[in-house]
Amino acid sequence: MLDLMRQANRRKWFVAVIILFVVLSFVISIFMIWGGAATRGAGNGAGGWVARVNDIEISVTEVDRVRGQVENQYRQFLREQFDQQAANIDFDQIALRQLLAVNLAYSEAVRLGLKPTGPEVADAIVNAPVFQRNGRFIGREAYLQELRGRGYDVGAYESDVARDLAVDKLRDLLGTMVTVRDDEVEKAFQQDGQTAEVDYAFFKESDYPVSGEPSDKDLQAWYAGHRSSYLNAEKRRAAYVLIERDPIQKSVQVPDTDIKDSYDKNKETMYRNPSRAAPATSSSGRRRTPSPRR
Repeated sequence: MLDLMRQANRRKWFVAVIILFVVLSFVISIFMIWGGAATRGAGNGAGGWVARVNDIEISVTEVDRVRGQVENQYRQFLREQFDQQAANIDFDQIALRQLLAVNLAYSEAVRLGLKPTGPEVADAIVNAPVFQRNGRFIGREAYLQELRGRGYDVGAYESDVARDLAVDKLRDLLGTMVTVRDDEVEKAFQQDGQTAEVDYAFFKESDYPVSGEPSDKDLQAWYAGHRSSYLNAEKRRAAYVLIERDPIQKSVQVPDTDIKDSYDKNKETMYRNPSRAAPATSSSGRRRTPSPRR
């Protein structure tokens, strides 16, 4: 696995190809196996081929099958607007691009030695939810009947499963090489998820003829008739200085000599106690001691 990662890092174009695939593979994986199976019976070679990725041929039949699934997806998304928008959408090109992407990824996975083994393919088929009944595999005969009933060639279907497993391995390898920051995820989400509604109105220039520049008299008359639109609300301007006492106190150190000098200068005024009467005596003859002055 480390050798594969080193090879991938030396080939920057590999990452670009796989990033393209990751975007499309989630769409393709939904319908690549079961969608439009009725047209698949003749295999990949039926009807000739329209593109070739290394030794992999993409047949007309396969493009037609994927095109039908793409069209259905757009129909579900656009709903009542589909008939109006369909004429502007090239479904054939979209289907072909998706097939090219998945087969490019598979070709690269095979080149890197990620092709699944026979037991891995068999395990994926046995555990596929579509072939499960009451938590168990339906059996080989029922499996073959299921495929034939959907118009699938058994060999072609199992080749698709092998391809999907190889692509999954490639996707996992890519996940160990790419790091996406939180801010990049948030930016992508905002770009894809944010929408805006705009209200607009058309004004014909011919409906508003211009007879020339307004005169000073015209401007004055307009201002007099719209004086309230040019009034400013009452305002105040102020400036202030904020002084935080505690930080200043902590930053100032007063020497003991300065403290003594201040005391000597002000002891006759600030630090002198006023005259006080003699302390009162209680009825028991005890002296009442006044509370200390604070």
